[in-house]
Amino acid sequence: MRTKLLVGALMATTLGFSQSEITNFGATGRAGVSTAFATDYQALGINPGNLGLPDKYEDVKMALGFTESTYSVYISSMNKKQIKNSFSGANDSFTFAQKQEAARAFTNAPMALNVDAMWFGFGYQDDKIGGFAFSIRERINYYHTFNQTAAEILFMGAGADYFDQKFDANGNATNDPSMAASGFSSEPQNYSTLFNGTTIGLNWRREYNFGYGRMIIDSEDLKVSAGVGFKYIQGIAIAEISAENGVLNAYSAITPLAPIDYGSSTTSNPSYVTQTGSIPKPVGSGMGFDLGATVVLKEKLTLSASITDIGSMTWDGNVYSLNDEPLEDYNEDGMDSYNFFTEMGDFVADSSLFNWQGESSIETKLPTQLRLGGKMDITDKLSVGADVVVPMNDGVANTQSAAVLVGGDFQVVSSIRLSTGVTVGGNYGTIIPIGIVFGGETGKYEAGVSTRDLISLVSNDAPMMSLGLGFARMRF
Repeated sequence: MRTKLLVGALMATTLGFSQSEITNFGATGRAGVSTAFATDYQALGINPGNLGLPDKYEDVKMALGFTESTYSVYISSMNKKQIKNSFSGANDSFTFAQKQEAARAFTNAPMALNVDAMWFGFGYQDDKIGGFAFSIRERINYYHTFNQTAAEILFMGAGADYFDQKFDANGNATNDPSMAASGFSSEPQNYSTLFNGTTIGLNWRREYNFGYGRMIIDSEDLKVSAGVGFKYIQGIAIAEISAENGVLNAYSAITPLAPIDYGSSTTSNPSYVTQTGSIPKPVGSGMGFDLGATVVLKEKLTLSASITDIGSMTWDGNVYSLNDEPLEDYNEDGMDSYNFFTEMGDFVADSSLFNWQGESSIETKLPTQLRLGGKMDITDKLSVGADVVVPMNDGVANTQSAAVLVGGDFQVVSSIRLSTGVTVGGNYGTIIPIGIVFGGETGKYEAGVSTRDLISLVSNDAPMMSLGLGFARMRF
């Protein structure tokens, strides 16, 4: 699996105008708090129960948006400059000592990348019939963490300690790991043991979302709204390699637009497909559902709950699986730089490391999540809230742990709204976001920019890059 595919997708979405923790440019600034905040088409994938609520702006029934996007990259063992180099293709040409240091730095150090690009969104709300919404969204989620052996093989190649017999480029035995062109293990271990505690997950999908919500109770002191969302999903890419407690789970299905070489297993793969045109060809499809409800008390306190991404997908194009076999030898020298997003793909697809087998199809679970949220309107200008986001399964690229999000909005003047908050848990640890949204008092037009991590704006030592953008959100 060449991660050039992932980089290309990321560049396409960001230059054209980002995670299971789905968000939008406005919500990113308040730490992603949105279960009780999100309205119209922005509620899709978060809480369809909000679709039944009237818009806070008077005389507004419809909302329309284009190219709203958020993305973020978090690598706990790297700083912002190194992350930039990973995307730009800068090659520092590591010495072997630097490879050893990189292997130590990446051991048990998580990395997460998320892209969420909404190409089009539309919402309509009527007091009598309820609210409808539709959106087209691209979502890319990637996560990894390596145990010590996996990190050493990734960066040091045949020079890793696991290979107790090493040979140089001329085939001569050597005790110098920096000279190793190939390595052998006299006591080979199965992948499940060798890589225990290692996880690599990629999920790239295109979603066509539909939602409906309706007010069930509508009084001055109490409003209750419930909703349902349906999504048809095209799968562009999925990959998982995980080893835990002696069990290996490894498979992939990648669009044929990606230049992948799985070796001799390619021609015999029963699900082999070819690319036509320049748009990534889907290699899977599925359906998902979202359920949500919202309660508003005395028009001040809002309480919401939802379950998102209930469903599964079938992948039937370019499907491969990996058997749990012993790793005896390896003939690569490892990554030569922090140009991680290119070289990582060669590592996973290397036929001398992994023996991939073609499959007809596989079925995977969607990354189901439970969301609980609340919002308090302190004044007409200040709203604060909190979310708890809990992964309900081990679907590929689901968050690795529950996240607690706290944030709020403050209307500085009639045309400027500031947002901030804090996120604890999820895939990023503890981060402080900030955002600004420009728009008039009527809410007829909004544009904004935000980041998941304030520290990354002022410090090169921050392990994250993040950006949320929106330039064409309209209500009428």
